[in-house]
Amino acid sequence: MGCEDGEETRLVPAATLHAMEVEVLENSPEQDAVLDMLDSVRDVLGLSNSIIPFMARQIGEADLLVKEANEILSELRPEDHLQFAVEMSLPVFPHDTEEPTTAIPQLAVRLWRHPHVPVDIRGLTSSPTRRLALHKEDMQSQQEADGLDANADTEGEGGEECQEQKTMAQPQPQPLLLWQLDRFKDRLDAMRGVYQDFVTTQMEGGDSEWTLNPSSE
Repeated sequence: MGCEDGEETRLVPAATLHAMEVEVLENSPEQDAVLDMLDSVRDVLGLSNSIIPFMARQIGEADLLVKEANEILSELRPEDHLQFAVEMSLPVFPHDTEEPTTAIPQLAVRLWRHPHVPVDIRGLTSSPTRRLALHKEDMQSQQEADGLDANADTEGEGGEECQEQKTMAQPQPQPLLLWQLDRFKDRLDAMRGVYQDFVTTQMEGGDSEWTLNPSSE
């Protein structure tokens, strides 16, 4: 194909997975991880080039829904550090399968809890008092971490060992729930309703505590 403004024009089926990511999706860690996995299992699952654009569009649409859900969480439950992320579930074939089977990977959405904030996902209110208490805990944790950094600078090798232990002890994000995409869409509809009620109350001058439980039925 010809070039236009210094860029090569290519047909979509012949495009590489990296080019597809640039053309269809915004870059994000979740998208990168899912697309890398899709690329790695392409031959194993017998995926054709025509499936890749389809999956790219599916991932892009799912990512937009996840971003909307995360914005709602950040408004109604900011102190809980919850976050949705797009993932991909792969089919499992029996060991005695004689002929290769072509199957399309299914998208899923996982709910994560980021470290430092204890949370009960069965029901939790976003009260200003609790939010302030958690903020103070975060500030105290940060001050303790800064103290370890200062010790690492002044204690030489001993400080380096302390810093290494601190790094190894860092808490990791915790997976809470995993839903297929269709079920996540149902949960997002419910979250939209809760958020709309919240906005309406705020516009009317209300000051209520709001409970948003992304795991409830």
